[in-house]
Amino acid sequence: MNKIIILGCGYIGTNLANFITDNYNDQVIILGIENEYTEYLNSKVEFISKRIEQINYEDVNLFKNAIVIDAVGNTNATDDIKKSSTIFLQNCTSKIELLNKFLTLKIKKYIFLSSGGTVYNDSIISHKENENVEPRNIYALEKVIIEDYLKIVHQEIETFDYLVLRLANPYGGITSRYKKQGVIDVTISKILTHEKLELYGELNNVRDYIYIDDVSNYIYQLGISKHKNDIYNVGTGVGISLKDIFSKIEKAYNVKIDYVLKQINTINIKSNILDMTKTRNATNIYEVNSVDNGINLIKQYNKF
Repeated sequence: MNKIIILGCGYIGTNLANFITDNYNDQVIILGIENEYTEYLNSKVEFISKRIEQINYEDVNLFKNAIVIDAVGNTNATDDIKKSSTIFLQNCTSKIELLNKFLTLKIKKYIFLSSGGTVYNDSIISHKENENVEPRNIYALEKVIIEDYLKIVHQEIETFDYLVLRLANPYGGITSRYKKQGVIDVTISKILTHEKLELYGELNNVRDYIYIDDVSNYIYQLGISKHKNDIYNVGTGVGISLKDIFSKIEKAYNVKIDYVLKQINTINIKSNILDMTKTRNATNIYEVNSVDNGINLIKQYNKF
């Protein structure tokens, strides 16, 4: 049995904790503060109400030999530098302080959830993990700084093992109607509440969308594996335009999406698709939900 500690009880943390306990016989502990997601945690998940910054050196018995999955994030991918520069600095500082604590808490492996959707450049060719990153906004810059910091930590302290997982665009599962990121979930939420969608970006933008259970499965399999001190993409390898996403949602819900285009100050990335060859070979997971299947699952198990 593995001991898995998830930091952050938000969208990804909650869905990940439930997925693992629903499918595997592992001890799963989630640390965070009570919010709209905590009520959806299943009974097999141990919830500890604790702010991440409150983790200290006395928590060694809790973290010893644990696989720690860091699902904490506060910066919004659409925020510009004027809006988020202060929180960006705070996030980097607090993350580095947290990592320094983990150096003495005897954890087994630290897993950092980065952003495959923003750290790469604009390209119609799918992105491989070994290519140069090119962060285009402050959200992506924060991810890249922590990625590089982890490399340096391991170079100096070889006993510290980590993985960087660059996530595409997760959607589905347990979501909050207050969720601001994730165009599929936000669009469906607006449809169900009869509100107009504020759209940031362009209809021809192409992205890699992956259902949250598939994200969770990749994270879990990589987490418990022997793979370490490396970077893996987590997506589908398939790009779909926002226009086509809208068409699929409209067909599933038999509605016409009411939206208004909003200007964003960050650089618009027109195409971003992740190459999944390395991750599939490492996990032996070759089949994931199509977007059509994912939207139907949302419709079937909607929790808005």
